[in-house]
Amino acid sequence: MKKIMCAALLLCFFSLLNGQDNNITNKLGASGNFKVLKSDNSTELLKVAEATGLISGSKVAFTPEGGIAVRMINKTGTSVKGTIVTSYGSTVDNACVLSPIASTGGDRPFGVMYEADITDGSLCWVVVAGIADVLLQTTLYSTTVSPGYVVMASSTVVGRADSYQDPTASTHDRECGHFLESKSSGNQLVKVALHFR
Repeated sequence: MKKIMCAALLLCFFSLLNGQDNNITNKLGASGNFKVLKSDNSTELLKVAEATGLISGSKVAFTPEGGIAVRMINKTGTSVKGTIVTSYGSTVDNACVLSPIASTGGDRPFGVMYEADITDGSLCWVVVAGIADVLLQTTLYSTTVSPGYVVMASSTVVGRADSYQDPTASTHDRECGHFLESKSSGNQLVKVALHFR
């Protein structure tokens, strides 16, 4: 029930993100879903997944961790939760790939893979704002992770995050956010407040 109550609070904001009018035709359905009346008088069903807490429409979702995710085409291979992604390029619209290492263009990350085991070419959720679980590389630049340290797209491992206490100006374009919890080693998920350059 708490998840449904949170969904009600996020409904107006969700409607605005989807470019919809803020009219609710039916506050809660039997399953805890919402219907939103769009400006063309059609409706869209906002789904509340009780098992995961994900509140989603066709293009935008709110994660129970506190993130805002967008629907994209996975071009990372089989997806791995927490990997850092960037734009696929000019060959497939609305697609994402793993953020490459810095020497090959890893300075443009924009999101974090929300789901694991999504096949290549399928739709997936990518967290682009708020809080996300981010996957660390095994060997960390700062050796540990602490709240306030800077999350960077790795310069050595594709799609992974690294920890910097004080990044230099030359690494600033790889910045993804700030750590919200401590970890003493890499190769695990860690909570991050996302922001991308």
